[in-house]
Amino acid sequence: MKFLSRLLFFLSLFCWLNLHAQELFFRQVYENHTASHIEVTGLFSKLPTSGYAPVRVTISNRMIVPATFTLSFRSTSKAFYRNDDVQVKSSFTLSCPASQVRSTDLMVPVAALVKKSSYAYDAPLSLQVNLYGMTEATHQQSSDGSGDFPQMLMSESLYTPNASALDGELNKHSGSGRSHLGAATFAGKFEPKQMPSDWRAYVGYDRILLTSDDWQQMPQGARAAMLQWNRQGGCLHLLSSRADESLPSLGIDVDDPKLSYRGLGPVLLEPINSDLKLNPTEWVTKMKKSVSERTPRAEMLQNDYSKGTWEMTSAMGRKTFYFAMFIILLVIFGILVGPINLFVFAKSGQRHKLFITTPLISLGASLLMIILIFAQDGVGGAGVRMQWIHLVHEKGDHHAYVHQEQLSRTGVLMGSRFVIEEPCAITPLALDASQWTRLSTVEGPMQSFELEQSEGTLRAAGDWFQSRSEQAQLLQTIRPSRSRIEYTDAAKSPKLMSNLDHSLRHFFLRDAQGQLWQAHDIAPGKAFTLQPCTDADWRKFLQSDIAAISHAQKERIKKISERADHFISISEDAPMIETSTSIDWKENKTILTGKVQATSSL
Repeated sequence: MKFLSRLLFFLSLFCWLNLHAQELFFRQVYENHTASHIEVTGLFSKLPTSGYAPVRVTISNRMIVPATFTLSFRSTSKAFYRNDDVQVKSSFTLSCPASQVRSTDLMVPVAALVKKSSYAYDAPLSLQVNLYGMTEATHQQSSDGSGDFPQMLMSESLYTPNASALDGELNKHSGSGRSHLGAATFAGKFEPKQMPSDWRAYVGYDRILLTSDDWQQMPQGARAAMLQWNRQGGCLHLLSSRADESLPSLGIDVDDPKLSYRGLGPVLLEPINSDLKLNPTEWVTKMKKSVSERTPRAEMLQNDYSKGTWEMTSAMGRKTFYFAMFIILLVIFGILVGPINLFVFAKSGQRHKLFITTPLISLGASLLMIILIFAQDGVGGAGVRMQWIHLVHEKGDHHAYVHQEQLSRTGVLMGSRFVIEEPCAITPLALDASQWTRLSTVEGPMQSFELEQSEGTLRAAGDWFQSRSEQAQLLQTIRPSRSRIEYTDAAKSPKLMSNLDHSLRHFFLRDAQGQLWQAHDIAPGKAFTLQPCTDADWRKFLQSDIAAISHAQKERIKKISERADHFISISEDAPMIETSTSIDWKENKTILTGKVQATSSL
């Protein structure tokens, strides 16, 4: 028993020594005699502008009975001072057996920064955590964020010698879009050895900076997760003081040893002095300029789905609200409940009948109003969805990277709960203000969302889908996949094989020589022959078939389709990320991109 106590003590001490690069929410002793305690730590010192915040919970239970706790989280974002715009609630129940230490990484959903502030607000992002069970505690983490500057993370070895100078330089730039109160931070910090192995932990960040030594110290699972984030569009900066170091030597397979676009995002190997000092002016200027080249995620959420830039709204069409019918009904109700009720139904000497006629008239009017609402709006809703699947088949990475955008308009909903049957990041989107929009780009009432995770599923409730409204969501997931398009012979003749489980309506390929090819109506699991096509045919396809997806994704798709041996295709029967079953999705379109594989490549 004494040995076990010492082991638990040293494990706890090791965890405590690594907290300097993280944010310790609290450490609560819940049993004094054995010093049993629970520790809750934010792995990153800066919150993301959307997605998830990784939180590590360590329970050191030295009691002879199990310990159970509940952690309740409330995340908010705001662009206007008076009230929050978005709120996301979640909770987790954790247990630890007797005489054990158990550490768990939680992916806590955070409120997305979907609105652009008209003034600089210093801490628009916050995460409040409450602990219940054998002890209680509370903590709140706040962070700055903006669509005008990347949301970044920096390893502890870079953060310590550089953070103060970088923050000071950033605050000199009044046009940075950050707070004028001096609260702007260049990046949050993290401890490489404590990085989580779930891609969702990184999805809300734009760039991550670390040294090559930090990279090699990270757990293998964390490196794989960070490379998956990079595939989705994140920019990874690896800084090295050794001239002979290259990305392949760091275990990253690339074509260019200094620059590699892995899917949607680049991996940059950059030089740094041995003292690990960065030039503040150079880096702040470079990051500010990078916004025009790689749009920050918050900027995409704030601009790409409003201001008439999202063509999916055209596919939904417009819906007219018939005020006249409701006004006529109210006028008729007023006449009935007033003069007719008073002088016909309950004439002089029969006023006691008012206690009967008035409720009956009101009930009848209410029923007519309900019938009118059902007749005009119906039950359930209709919507359109478009997803982009990027297929990757490289060493250690056989996945489908899914980005799905959806827009719906609802009538009367009988319930708002739904389940997503796979690990997923879901973000509400702010639309242009209208009589149907609940989450709009202008100041309005707070929207509240709930997300609960259980055994690989995501249970959602709250304001994701509301009656008689328009709403939109962005969903992202990564699926293990062996689906691919491959050449049928080693000579790479214009005959390909599809092992996809769904059909392709249009298919375009740019080969290694830059020649464009096309095919149409391709059945699942069948070989097909390509025909030459012109640049005009290809551009016409891009302008029409991918028009409905958001602007930033459209530009990324175009760039990928210009790479050698890469294809772009359209499917109308590929599986989507399913959300509310109350919505009848009238249009489901999938854009597929990827590299054509060599024969029998796995």
